[in-house]
Formats: sequence, C-alpha cells, structure tokens
Amino acid sequence: MIEKQPAKDQDPLSMDPYNTPPDDVRVKDEKATSLEDSESDHALAEDQLGVRLEKQYKRETTRAALVEATQALVMEREKEKFTIQDITHRANVCSGTFYNYFESKHKIFEAIAESMRAEFTKELDKLRAPLKDPAMIVAVTLNHCFERAQNHETWNSFVSATCLSDEYFLHQDADQCYQDIERGVTAGRFKVGNIPFTQRLILAMVQHISSEIRLGNLENNAIEDATQAILKMLGISDVIAKALTQPVRPPIARPKRNHISISLESQPNVGENAEPMLQPISNKARIIS
Repeated sequence: MIEKQPAKDQDPLSMDPYNTPPDDVRVKDEKATSLEDSESDHALAEDQLGVRLEKQYKRETTRAALVEATQALVMEREKEKFTIQDITHRANVCSGTFYNYFESKHKIFEAIAESMRAEFTKELDKLRAPLKDPAMIVAVTLNHCFERAQNHETWNSFVSATCLSDEYFLHQDADQCYQDIERGVTAGRFKVGNIPFTQRLILAMVQHISSEIRLGNLENNAIEDATQAILKMLGISDVIAKALTQPVRPPIARPKRNHISISLESQPNVGENAEPMLQPISNKARIIS
C-alpha cells in the first residue's frame, strides 16, 4: 500500500494543472518584457529621428546650393538672362529639383534678397546695441541705412540685375522703427503727435533717399542732410541734429615729449642751484573729445 504524501510537502507546480508560474516569477517576466519593449521603442525612435535629420540636412544643403548658384549667376551675368536649367546645372542637382524649393526665379531672387537684408539687420543691431539715447539710436540707424545704400556694391548690383530695386531696400524693421519713435516720445526726446503716421513717413523717406543715393542722384553730403531732416521732423533742434550727424573722426594722438638732458654748462647764466630750462613745446596737438 502506497502512502500519500501530505499536500504541504508536494511541489506547488505539480498541483497546478496549467503549470502557472508563481506571482513573483510572472512579475519578473513582465518587467523584463516591458524593458525590452521600451528599449526597442527607444531605438526605433532614434532611428526615425536620424532619418528625419538626415532628410532635413539634405534639403537644407540642396536649397543652399540653389541659392548660391543663383546668386553667382546673377553677379556674373548681371542683366543677361539665364534659365532654371542653368541654376540647377550650376548647383549640380536635377532640373526638377528646383521646383521642390521655389516656384520661380523671382521667388529665389526674393529669398536671396531677404537673406542679404537679414545680414544687414544683424549689422544694424550690433551698432544699436550699446546706445541709450533715442535720438542717437535713430541717427545711427538712418546713417547706416543710407551708408549701405551708397556703398553696398553686392546689394546694389543684385537688386538692379534682378529688377528688385523697386521692391527691396535696406532699412530697419517697421516695428523697430515704431518702437524707436515711441521710446523717444516717452522719454520726452521726440515731439510727435501721430506715431504710426510718422513711422510710415520715415520709412517712405528712407526708401526714396536710399534709392536716390544708390542711383547717384544726390551729393556727398546727402546722408547727413537726410538724417538731420528726419531728426528735426521728430522735434530735435537743428543744433543737436547737426551734432548727432557729424562723422566720427579719430582723435589726434598727442606726440610724446622727448626727454632731453641738458647740461648746466650748456645753459647761459645758470647758477649752481638753478633748475635746467627746457625749450617750450610749440603747436601742441589738439585732442578731439
């Protein structure tokens, strides 16, 4: 006769007809599976991100190549016509690729003009950054706009060759112009009744004067005269407007005094206790403050 082993001494797994593992074993398995799924999802996300970044890089590179090729063709041929095929050939891309980025040659011309104007804005912001006086800020801004209209050969050649000269000119942002006027009025520096009207008037004057300067229709002192006229329109006195628009000249260096040792014997009528006499310095250098 075979004796039955007590239930408490039997293997728990042998008592489960479905061979179900204990709870602690199931939890460990679930955690391991969850961790593997998480790592797999993370790796997939990284792969997808890498693909997107690679596509974005290729797209930016192709667009930059088209822009660079177009700008080079404009500067080389000036008024001579060139085709989109000329652009894509120069950029070393397929002809149809152009239309994935731009609708027409005019659109790529506009994109190049906007890029060049963005560089101008960076220059202007750098000049304005250390300034505090509203009148000085306006004077420096206007002077920079007019100076670049006169001397920015690349810009002038580009807008002329692409027939954008009537649409694009180098000027500050319209909102920035409004803020400059508003800041000057708040500080009591400007006397302006209608800020929006004054803003539009200033931008229109800058556009017209810049165009005339670029075409060579104004004299050399046009930049100072135009800047002074706009400052006086803002309520700045004539004297201050002239002072703000005077070109900055570098200070004249004071010459170093030569240390010449003069012997007592070489000086006439000099006693034993008398101090040596130095020749007076004539034509002292004037320092411009």
